[in-house]
Amino acid sequence: MMNLIKEEMVHSAQVTAMNIDSDQLLALYAEGQPNAAGLAWQAAANDAAALELAQTQFGAPNQAGFSEQPRIVGAILGAQ
Repeated sequence: MMNLIKEEMVHSAQVTAMNIDSDQLLALYAEGQPNAAGLAWQAAANDAAALELAQTQFGAPNQAGFSEQPRIVGAILGAQ
C-alpha cells in the first residue's frame, strides 16, 4: 500500500513540476519571506536554544525539517 501511495505522490510531483513557470518560481524565491516555522528552522540550524524553542512551538524536526503533519512526512520518508 505504501508503495502505491509513494508512486502516486511521485507521479503527482512530476506532473506538477512539468507545469511550473520557472520564472515565476524564481521570482517567488527572490521575493518570498519565511513564515514563523521557516524562521524557527533557520534559527534552530545554528542555535541549541532556538532549536528547543522551535521544537516547543512546531514539534520535533524530521528529515524534511519541521512539519505540521509529522505522521505524513514520516510515512513518506519511511517508505523510501
